[in-house]
Amino acid sequence: MAATGRETAFRCLIRMKEDGAWSNLVLDQALRQLPDHRERQLAAALFYGVLERKITLDRTLAPLLSRPLAKLDTPVLVALELGLYQILWMDGIPNAAAVNESVSLVRRSRCKSAAGMVNGVLRGFLRSGGTLPEPKGDALAQAEFRYSMPRWILEVWEKAYGQEQAVALAAACLGRPPLQLRVNTLKTTLVEYADRGGEITVNGAVISTAASVPTYVTSSVYNQATSINADRDNSGDYTVEFAERYQPDLTMDRDTDDFGRPSYTWAWKNRDIGTYVDYSLMVAEYTTGVSGRELYNVLTASTIRNADLDVYVDGVEPDE
Repeated sequence: MAATGRETAFRCLIRMKEDGAWSNLVLDQALRQLPDHRERQLAAALFYGVLERKITLDRTLAPLLSRPLAKLDTPVLVALELGLYQILWMDGIPNAAAVNESVSLVRRSRCKSAAGMVNGVLRGFLRSGGTLPEPKGDALAQAEFRYSMPRWILEVWEKAYGQEQAVALAAACLGRPPLQLRVNTLKTTLVEYADRGGEITVNGAVISTAASVPTYVTSSVYNQATSINADRDNSGDYTVEFAERYQPDLTMDRDTDDFGRPSYTWAWKNRDIGTYVDYSLMVAEYTTGVSGRELYNVLTASTIRNADLDVYVDGVEPDE
């Protein structure tokens, strides 16, 4: 029988604890063995969910057990963590299924005799209300429990930013990151503002951006792009990278450099931010109309290399 998402998360968490395996590597390898994308999604959600909430899970489990967590066999502890995580944070999974599946995982492990204990602990938690206890202690202790953030990290943040900001940082680490959208202007120009700061239409698809204003802009030249941060708080907003056409604060002066070569200068809010040379245009206009091989032979390859020059012979970059 093919492995399920729960079994995959169960085995990966055990490997991490017992073998010291890297989380992303052990999970990526296991996900390749799951043909059903829904099971892959479940496995990833359970695996990373337990890791993210481990401090909270273990602090909640400890008073429900008759022995210290450190003395539990790894499969037993992992099954308890998986069951409790599903009860507390996965609303789409019935509590009975969370308990029964966790018990089944233990029964199929080397610790099958502990199945009754896992069943009793999880059902006891549900009978007591099935909710997290109120955190106790000072502000950092409460944040450590509520946000599963190690105390030592909170103390570092408190020293650097103050207690209030330290707690806020811990809360942000568990929050869902804002959606970031970037338009590849090398591949499409079908981008229009339907309502500036409200909606953006990309290839016919309308994307709501609420009150967002583009906060990152870039030139769209391969390997020459320069990103500028407009230095504003865009938390909760959608951010879109636009080139000159879609962001009026970003302009490009189509000019030539000091040697008369095609060269464009970018400005952000009237401040120069960078220049690039259009090499393809330079090759077409400056090298295809001359006998480049003769010039190349006169200069010699060693001279060109020593001068660190970009060279094209009759429109083609030489291999020599």
